[in-house]
This record gives sequence, structure tokens and C-alpha cells, in this order.
Amino acid sequence: MNNVIIGLGNAGSQIIKLASESKVFNNDTFFAIDSVASTIDMNSINNLNIIPIISDEKTGSGRNRKRGLAMYKYHKSLGNFDDMYEICEESKNPIILVSSSSGGTGSGSIVGLAETLINDYELDVIPIIISPAMEDPDSYHMNTSDLLIELSQITDVDGNPGIKSYSIFRNPIDPDYTNINKAVVRTIETILGYHYDETDKDSIDESDLATIMKVPGRFISVYCEASDTATLKKELTRAVLSGYQPCWSAQDIEETTFVTAFSLSSMFAAADFREVFSDITEHIGHTIEQFKNIKETSNPDKCYATAIIAGLPTIKIKEVDGEFKCAGTIADGIKKTVRPSFMGGKKPAADGSKPVPSKKKKKSILSEFGLD
Repeated sequence: MNNVIIGLGNAGSQIIKLASESKVFNNDTFFAIDSVASTIDMNSINNLNIIPIISDEKTGSGRNRKRGLAMYKYHKSLGNFDDMYEICEESKNPIILVSSSSGGTGSGSIVGLAETLINDYELDVIPIIISPAMEDPDSYHMNTSDLLIELSQITDVDGNPGIKSYSIFRNPIDPDYTNINKAVVRTIETILGYHYDETDKDSIDESDLATIMKVPGRFISVYCEASDTATLKKELTRAVLSGYQPCWSAQDIEETTFVTAFSLSSMFAAADFREVFSDITEHIGHTIEQFKNIKETSNPDKCYATAIIAGLPTIKIKEVDGEFKCAGTIADGIKKTVRPSFMGGKKPAADGSKPVPSKKKKKSILSEFGLD
């Protein structure tokens, strides 16, 4: 059985495209669902299952979440997703869904897709959401708030919360999304178990990952590699505490019970393990369970580590005031002027006599508009 990873909208499709080019994902299946065909190039055709999702010819609707959901329902009614549903049903659980929260196509359609997979096929889904930068327009943040609420309202067939765990990334201000897209791909690789080498020491297997991914709440997952463990420790700490996935606060430490999964592959992994993760563990409060994967290698110039921290509360989002003051009409607040009477009379003659009426002229076309 293979894994299924689905990208929705432009952001989701670009990330899935990048993942499909990785050799890590063996025989996994990728779907890209988007309304803009230009997001996928010809080199992606052999690696991706592309499902174009088009509702009508109306342009400028990319930020409309209701239209995104309507597009999903419309194509679902035509049976355009039936093959994808069948593949999902026969694949490994859970299904990974990747989408931006800012736009319309992905942000709107991911809710309908998650509901279908959870209720109609009784599958688990893990949403990976790309949220806007704090400096982005308010409309992006309004879409994000609505999406998170709608995802939280999905229930399974027994009435329990349908989405147990999820991950949220925050977009950088820099419009180059290459690094964040790579970080998302590494997260997918890690939670699907592709960075845990076989070892006779402590190990993380599929059942461990299944347990971790069912921990309620948000999770952070990172992968780092370096030429030595000192550098690896710095990269790992930076990725967890100041990376694209928002960290946790001091208050969260008091109120949250963590579940962690750490792995280290190096020449002296057993001896280095505690030190490599020491900066991270100092920022973690109560841990109810910890999974370890320790792999000692013969290569002194390469080491890598992964970290999953699960059970986190959701991120703080930008509160947007729903009351907007419109500018009004072009003449809003302006009164009609009243001109002095003397400005409308005929100019008197130089000797003070009244002006002599001129011969009546034929009206010009300008006179019709008061311009002659």
C-alpha cells in the first residue's frame, strides 16, 4: 500500500509538484487539484495526477472561498474525483492534504474534500495549512479564520472531531516560497516515516507514527542535516523555535501535554542524542510520551535529525474587524455651490449704458451643453 498526498489550489499544487520530484517518496501517489493549469508544467505530468477544477469563466475569483467550495461540489457531482477517492480508499491511512488558507480554490475546496474522505470513506486526514504572513492583506486572514473554524466543525461518523492532528506553516514576507515549500515537503517525508533508518537501538516504526499523528492538536515536524552534530543542533533548534511553523509560548508549556518523536543519525548517535536535542527539550514542558530513533553510522561527515512535537494548541491568528467603512460616492459630503448673482449677468458697456442686444445667432452645438 502507498501513501496519498493531495495538493489543492496554487500553493498546494506547487508543493505537491515539488514533492513528486523527490526520490524519497518511492511509489506514493500525488494529486494536484487547481483551477489554473499553468501551475503545473509538462515535466510534472508523469509524476502527478492533475485534476483541473474549473467552475465558469468568471475571473478575479481566486480569493473567494465560497466559490472554491462550490467548484469542488460541482466537480464532485460530475464524478471527476471518483478515481482519486478509490485510490485513497486503497492506500495507507492517513491522507495528507496540503493547501493555503489565504486563497479561494484550495481554502474552499479542502473543507469539502476532508468531509468526503472522513465521512464517506471513514479515512483519517492530516491537513497541512499554509497561513498568510501577518503583513498580508486582511482578506487573507479572514479566509484563514473561516477555514480553521470550518475544519474544526467536521465530525466523523460517530460525531467525534474528524480532524485529530494538523500542521500550520506561516508564509514568509519574501514572495520567494522555495524554502517554505521545501520545509513542507520535509515535514511530509518525516511524518510518513521516510527518515527513520533501521536500527538495533531505539527506533520509530509505523505504529509509533500512527500514535503520534492521532494526538489531538497541532504538530511541528522538521528535518535537518549537517556535517557535524554541533551544526546540526543549531539548525535543528532554529528550525523548531524560529522556523516556518509557529512555535509555542510559555503559557502553552503550562497548559499543554506534549508528545515528541526525535531521531538522530550520526557516527556517535547514542552519545550525541541528548545534547543535539537539549535546546528544544528546554523549551518543552510536560511530555507524556517520547519516541526515539537512534542510528549510528560509519560516515563522520554526515548526520541528520528529525523532530516531531505533537499536542500543540493552534496558532494565534490576526484578529480582523468585520466592520469596514466604505469611502462613499464620488461627491460624498460635498454640497452644491450657490454663485453670486452678479457673476451671471452681461458685462456693461464702457460708458455705463446698458449693453445693446446683439442679433440672434443660430444656436451652435456647444450651446446645447452650455459651453458657448
